[in-house]
Amino acid sequence: MTQVNKSFDSHYDAQVSYGQRMTRWMPWLGLAVGLMFGAFSVRHRRLEYAGALHSGQSKGAQLLEITMETLIWSGLACVSSAALLGAYCVRMSSADVMTVWLGAMRTPCAIFAGVMVSSVLVGMTIRETQLFRFFKQR
Repeated sequence: MTQVNKSFDSHYDAQVSYGQRMTRWMPWLGLAVGLMFGAFSVRHRRLEYAGALHSGQSKGAQLLEITMETLIWSGLACVSSAALLGAYCVRMSSADVMTVWLGAMRTPCAIFAGVMVSSVLVGMTIRETQLFRFFKQR
């Protein structure tokens, strides 16, 4: 004789189940994607930034410019993601909408953080002495 219901008398552990979900790596993946987007966004305009340094712009002003420009486009992307995820969570969640929304917002916030950090770090590496090399590569 065997037991028909093999899961009878077994205990469900929600914490372990949540920790083993398939999407647990999404914030880390989002951070990696954000780091790449931020680095690419500054690297794509490095000739312009080196030219601005050559024209007399201070490094602090340039880093502030990079930060504000990145804050605008990546912040708007994060806010629009929050709105779309919020609408989806309100529509589809049956129990606690705010908890589901906060869990879903981890990835867009990680992307935003990665973009901001990498854009400033890559912006710090641009020097005026690289201007002619950047121009030749173009």
